[in-house]
Amino acid sequence: MHNPAHLLEQSELIHSAQQVQSAIARLGQEIAQTLGDAKPVVICVMGGGVVFAGQLLTE
Repeated sequence: MHNPAHLLEQSELIHSAQQVQSAIARLGQEIAQTLGDAKPVVICVMGGGVVFAGQLLTE
């Protein structure tokens, strides 16, 4: 089994938290411009996408 500390030592940061948050905000703005005043129903179908979907919905 892998030790979480060892995995963290071996990992490489690809995008900072700020970069990810900025991308989510940008995507939220693009969706809002496209949908206008529509009130879409959003369904997250991937378990791993729940956090992303939640962050996107607040934008």
